[in-house]
Amino acid sequence: MAQAAPRRRAVPIDAETAHGSHRGAPGEPAVTDRYPPSEGRARSHRADRKDVFRTTYAVWAGRFQPFHLGHFRTIRRMARLGRPLTIAVIATSAASGRGAYGRRAAEAGAACRNPLTVWERMEMIRLALSAEPLPVELRVIGVPRPDVDWHLTASFYPSARVIYLTDRDEFESVKLRHYTSLGEDVVVVGVKDLPTVSASEVRARIRAGAEWQSMLHPATVDYFKEIHGPERLTGTNRSPGIE
Repeated sequence: MAQAAPRRRAVPIDAETAHGSHRGAPGEPAVTDRYPPSEGRARSHRADRKDVFRTTYAVWAGRFQPFHLGHFRTIRRMARLGRPLTIAVIATSAASGRGAYGRRAAEAGAACRNPLTVWERMEMIRLALSAEPLPVELRVIGVPRPDVDWHLTASFYPSARVIYLTDRDEFESVKLRHYTSLGEDVVVVGVKDLPTVSASEVRARIRAGAEWQSMLHPATVDYFKEIHGPERLTGTNRSPGIE
C-alpha cells in the first residue's frame, strides 16, 4: 500500500535560536526580549523537508504606496532573522488576477491607489536604509505583479529563496495559501506587536490636513515632498509618467 505524501506543517522558529542573539538599535533590548511570547517568531511553511533557513535569500514583496515606518520596522525585524533580504517593489498593473490572491492584488493594484513609480518607491526605501543600515545584506528591486505571471516575477528573484510574509492581516493568509500552492518556501514573521501604520492612514491624514510626516521614515520626508507625494496620493495632483 502506497504511503501518503507528508503534509506541510508550520514550524515555529525562534529568531535567537536560529541565528543567535541580535541587538537592536542603540538603547533597544535584544530581539528576543522585545518580542512578546506570541510574537517575534517566524513560522516556517516548507514545501519540502529541508531546513528553510539554509535558503540563500529571503524575499519580501509589497506595493509600498508610500513606504512608511510600518514597512521599515517590518524590514528591521526580518533583517534580524539573519538571512540576506531582497525587498521587491511591485509594479502597478491593471491586469486581472487569478484566484483569491489575484482578485485582491488586482484591487490593491488599481492605478488610483498607486500613484508612485517603482523608482520613487525604491528611492524611499534606499533613503531609509542608508540612514539606518541593518545588519544583513539588503537589495531593493522592482518586479512585475506576482499573481499575473509568476514565472516572470520569479525570474527577478534569487533561485535559492524563501518568501517572507507577515501575520499582519487576512490578506497575508491569502498570500500564504497562494505561495505554498506554488511550492514556495514561506516564512511568516510575527509583527502584530509592532506599531501599526498603513498607507490608508497616511492618505487620510493628508486629506484631513493633519500631521503625517511622523508616519514616514525621517530620511524619506523631504524626498516625498519633492516628488509631490502628498498631492499625488490624495489625487490632487497627477505627475506625468506615472505608472
